[in-house]
Amino acid sequence: MRSGKRFLAAALIVAVGLSLGYWVRSVLSPPHSRSSSHLPKSSAQARIQSILAEPFVGPPERHCVSFLEDHEDIIREIGREGVPLLVRTLGEDDPDLRLKATLCLSVLGADAAPAVNALRPLLKSRRDRQAYWAIICLGEIGKASAPAIPDLLSLVKHPRGCPFWQQVGEAIARIGIDNRRLPEELSELLSDSNPAVRQTALFTLGESGALAGPLVPGVLASLHDAHLLVRIHAALSLGKIRQRRDITLPALVKALDDPKPSVRCAAATAIGDFGSEAADLVPELIKLLRYPISRARADAATALGKIGPEAKHAIPVLTELLTDDYPAVRRAAAEALRKIRPTPGAATPALTEAPEHEEEAVK
Repeated sequence: MRSGKRFLAAALIVAVGLSLGYWVRSVLSPPHSRSSSHLPKSSAQARIQSILAEPFVGPPERHCVSFLEDHEDIIREIGREGVPLLVRTLGEDDPDLRLKATLCLSVLGADAAPAVNALRPLLKSRRDRQAYWAIICLGEIGKASAPAIPDLLSLVKHPRGCPFWQQVGEAIARIGIDNRRLPEELSELLSDSNPAVRQTALFTLGESGALAGPLVPGVLASLHDAHLLVRIHAALSLGKIRQRRDITLPALVKALDDPKPSVRCAAATAIGDFGSEAADLVPELIKLLRYPISRARADAATALGKIGPEAKHAIPVLTELLTDDYPAVRRAAAEALRKIRPTPGAATPALTEAPEHEEEAVK
């Protein structure tokens, strides 16, 4: 009995010693060796410093994603109180520190507005991950990023291009929507001599939705562009803008006869985006259901599903496609039938009756 008491007393002494040692280490250790969760919640600056001091982990291609996964919640908790230190950090010489600060700011959205002018110079690198996340951050900030529009447009117009053109387009659109005004230069870029610039301008207008309505005539002209990707993005953008139905839908019907199947697919997708407003074009989409390229058949089926019950005349052909050689076509046909004529379970059995075929490449 006496030995049992001695053992319990010894265990308590060890536990107290370990706790005391941990407390001493946590107090005396430098900020970078402590988790931000152990810092006083009232010290926003200390918590941000702790986050910035933590090294990137894992493979380089996962650095930014892993950093956000580990710290996003606490950054949101700190909120705008951490912005002043993050803005100052954007001017540091250490590229990793600048990148971490940009990542933190991207989480804060409009609260990161004071960082706009400090983010603009970071776009000059154009091709690295710092530029990528600066673009993302400006888009997340939204309205207050309006002064950075010229910098973003300079990326679009750069003679060597920008690998992050989609992110640039999304950022410009987001800023424009928040300000209810798109930059006038977008209209000029539709006729730029560089097809990559025209493509990005069209993508940006599509992301801007109804706000790009006044520029629909310029987008329609791009359906006749000599470059394939420009025509594809012109068609897709018209579906996202969804304005001027009187001139847009007839132009998209003509695009269904484009020599390139990928343009026909984009036109079908855009027609579907108009929903029931495109009901008059059901016969044109039914024709595409019989096109020899599987992707075109699938996209036509999807478009008919978006039109809904008013596409009922397509039911016989869609039913035939339930046994198509290509699984993507069968799935699209089944989904379209569910939307046109909702009968749960009616179309599902036929999906497994046909053999699997590898999907075709569309050009």
